[in-house]
Amino acid sequence: EPMQLDMEAIFAKGIETGTALEISAAPKRLDLNDIHCRQAMNAGVNFLINTDSHDAWAQRFIQFGVATAQRGWVTKDRVMNTLPLKALLKWIKQKRAG
Repeated sequence: EPMQLDMEAIFAKGIETGTALEISAAPKRLDLNDIHCRQAMNAGVNFLINTDSHDAWAQRFIQFGVATAQRGWVTKDRVMNTLPLKALLKWIKQKRAG
């Protein structure tokens, strides 16, 4: 059974700390579902889509993370790993300084 989490508190902490929430594309994970994505978008949270890959073959699962984000109305500008390299590096630098 999934854990019962206070998602609003998680979203608030993500905004407070500038932390992006993970949309895991691993088929056995898919932790942040489309409903949570939509709620987080409305709250102003940023995201990262990843495949939880430990081998190159798992990169093919990225489509599941993208689909979850799309169902949650997540916009490209809020997915940090879709930013142009310069903008992504700036975001990472701000995270390290903050």
